Formats: sequence, structure tokens, C-alpha cells
Amino acid sequence: MNYTSILEELENATLFDMYRLLHALNNEIENPDKIRLIKNNLRVGQIVSHYNNKYNRLEDVEIIKLNKTRCTVKQLSDESLWDILYASININNVDVNINTNQEYGLKKNQISIGEILKFLDNDNNIKYGKVIRLNQKSVTLLVNNEKWRVGYGILSKSTDIDGTVIADDIFLIK
Repeated sequence: MNYTSILEELENATLFDMYRLLHALNNEIENPDKIRLIKNNLRVGQIVSHYNNKYNRLEDVEIIKLNKTRCTVKQLSDESLWDILYASININNVDVNINTNQEYGLKKNQISIGEILKFLDNDNNIKYGKVIRLNQKSVTLLVNNEKWRVGYGILSKSTDIDGTVIADDIFLIK
């Protein structure tokens, strides 16, 4: 599924249209038949990736316990335990990135915690920062050990054509 094109289609939707769609999607997420299809592909001890909406990215987890509507997992990065929805498990290894072709101006859906982004400061100097928080109207970046709040409209990805992160030597990327 191409999430970018879906979001582009929703640009002209009213807030009510999106609210109605949200509830229809929630009903599908809670559909016992769909949950059973996912549970049948999972085993305790299995490593899977799940979409962490707090950090807006995929994260690897180990299945600890399969429950009725959620499963208990251990996060591989810090070994913390979480109860997650089966719907958040990326069973088919789907690409979850949302991209646009514009050079500057990102939306919250396109940014992940820990990602390196660039922007122009007030003196038109290129600055690179590591995302530490996604706010409603801005992103909090760590730039040279200082916190900066930068609006989504002036941010851009800091990767070259093949996807290699530019300025990765400045940051310790996990």
C-alpha cells in the first residue's frame, strides 16, 4: 500500500471525512477475523517489527505472549516490555515510509525520532540535527548539543540519492 498517495488523496478531505474514516479503520483493526490471521503467523520467541506510533518508525521486538487482542513484546533496543496491538505488527514487511518529492517542507508523518534532518538557519547556513521530539507545529532537534525547535515547513531529509545519511559523522546514530 502506498501511504504517500493515500495521504495525498486525503489532502482535500474534510476533518469530518477523516473522523468518519478513523472510526471505520478502528472497526477493522478490532476485527477478530483479521486479528486471528495475524496471530496464526506468530509464535512466542519470534522476532518481528512493529510500527511504534510514538517514534513514527518500525522497531524490532520479540514476541513474549500472545493475548486475545494484543500481544506482549520485548523491545530489542532496551528490553522493555510492551503490550501492542496485533495491527501494529508489520507481518508482510511493508515499507512504512511516507515521502514527497519536494526539497523542503516535511510533515509529521514523514519524520521519525532519531532521524537526521537538515534546515537553513536565519543566516542561511545549513544545519543538521537529530530528531528528539515531534511536536504539533515543530520538531525538536539536537544540533551541536543544543535543542532547536524548527517548523516542519523548513525541514528536509539529509540523505543523498542512494539514501545514505549525510552528516552521519556528526551524530552517533543508533
